[in-house]
Amino acid sequence: MINKKNSLIIISIIYFLNFLFLLSCKSPESPETPEIKPRAKIEISLGNAPVVMYLNSNGCWYPEWGKPKVIISETNGVGCTISTVKLELMYQGSPCWPITEEGESIGPYGSFSVIFWDFYVCYKYNKIKITAKGGDSNGYSISESAFFDLYYVD
Repeated sequence: MINKKNSLIIISIIYFLNFLFLLSCKSPESPETPEIKPRAKIEISLGNAPVVMYLNSNGCWYPEWGKPKVIISETNGVGCTISTVKLELMYQGSPCWPITEEGESIGPYGSFSVIFWDFYVCYKYNKIKITAKGGDSNGYSISESAFFDLYYVD
């Protein structure tokens, strides 16, 4: 028969064993923080800036120093692939007349250039918008744009 004293001893032993069991269990490991990989940083420049346009005998405007040479550079030490480089003319904030060229792969801190051979305008646009799209070697997508003024000489 179990008396009050024996039941207290049994309950104490059960609590003590539970306590020992809890001490022997490892606490769950905290999840590892995922490594944050750097993104490629793209800079867009024009090799023959500023873009000065002159009027030819056909009534259209052409760049004074030759066709626009767009330079795409990676500045954060991450390789990437630029799939397309698009040139758009802007008039009062609205893009139009897009020309798209294929891009290239760029190593860390590398660059490449694109020349837009079919560039001429028959209207006085005020800016050029250049957009480079692609992805970097760490899996991030790239979509970077830059704006450049157009200047006209009559």
